[in-house]
Amino acid sequence: MALRFAVVTDIHYGFDINNKKGSKAPKLMDRFVKVANGNGVDFSVDMGDRVILKTPADDAHYLKQLTQHFNQRSGPHYSINGNHDLKNLSRADNAAILGYSPESQLVDVGDYNLILWSPNVNGRDGDGYLSAWASHVDWFRDALARAAKPCIVFSHVPLDNSAADDEYIEKNLTNYFPAFYREGKDIRKMMEDSGKVILCMAGHRHRNQHHEINGIHYITQQSLVQRHTILGRAIGAFSLVTIDDASIRITGYGIRQPSFLLSRAVNTNTPPGP
Repeated sequence: MALRFAVVTDIHYGFDINNKKGSKAPKLMDRFVKVANGNGVDFSVDMGDRVILKTPADDAHYLKQLTQHFNQRSGPHYSINGNHDLKNLSRADNAAILGYSPESQLVDVGDYNLILWSPNVNGRDGDGYLSAWASHVDWFRDALARAAKPCIVFSHVPLDNSAADDEYIEKNLTNYFPAFYREGKDIRKMMEDSGKVILCMAGHRHRNQHHEINGIHYITQQSLVQRHTILGRAIGAFSLVTIDDASIRITGYGIRQPSFLLSRAVNTNTPPGP
């Protein structure tokens, strides 16, 4: 049976700052909820950076307002934490306001497993890189082992950093915006070896990107409120994703947002036996 879900990321609910049109988030979230409910999706997910980031009190206020939109969903909604979510608020604060946990979890939905990965997203290791904590990597490895169905992975930070990305980071550490995990290659190897992962989706970078690496599709999705460089308006980006036995169809919403039709028949690795 086909799986259908709605995805939004980097909502930055609140006020306008730089290229983030956070004041437009309420109206844009109304549209996201309307489209998700109108299409009868199986679930929806936000991939972090729910608030614009100001003070603990302001962040809590904006998150409470955003939660009202999530509560209007007619089906399950899942969240993971982004760096903005955990700058002024704790993980416990986010869970208390949302009314559910945005922590890492393995979820069974029909013929698929969702891996919602919410590792550390702030701070750098001793060399200046964004580095996933060992306990969070261990959780991810265990989730892959426990998954019994084709997997869709959601994370805030993308997992598809290339050798060119790594080289750029190495040369520019002093001005480095932590766009990837140092362990990205190792995490991809885990997924490839499992033979279970068909799609990874992330946000964080405020851009659209698709890579297919060793049989797995990686999608980086644009922010809901990113300012369009020419038109000056919030892009309003979100997507509807439909997965069946043969394909992954991603329909982009918002100003000039891309859509993708991707083949399912790319991951040919065989999962290890029991």
